[in-house]
Amino acid sequence: MLYCQSCDTDNDTSAHKCRECGCPYLIPYKSVLVRSDGKRVGIKSGFCWPAAIFGWMWTAYHRAWRLSLILAVTAFGLLALDHLFFSNTQNPLWSLLTIGAYASYMFICGKNGYALLEKDLQRVDYTALIKPQANVL
Repeated sequence: MLYCQSCDTDNDTSAHKCRECGCPYLIPYKSVLVRSDGKRVGIKSGFCWPAAIFGWMWTAYHRAWRLSLILAVTAFGLLALDHLFFSNTQNPLWSLLTIGAYASYMFICGKNGYALLEKDLQRVDYTALIKPQANVL
């Protein structure tokens, strides 16, 4: 599905410009969620680099508060474990373990970022946009 942010119109995946307003800037979305006041949010698919780099701050920006809290506790928990247990050791294995834990956290956030955001927004006030189907006789 290609979505036009100018006029809130869904377009076919083969479209080169919006069928309503003619805007050439169409954005591919996996799904579109709509809030009760009519605000729409497009959920993309694939790896999410902002979620991988910024983690809990990215989810806070998107107002997914529950997910943001879970990711923040995880990130600060990793930081606390690193400081409490591994900061005074001279063993390079502990440093590799810490780097591996942070890299895993970033990979999980990036790989599942859009899916987790969609689930968290659906828990609050957003619902999936359902298109009415034509009656076939």
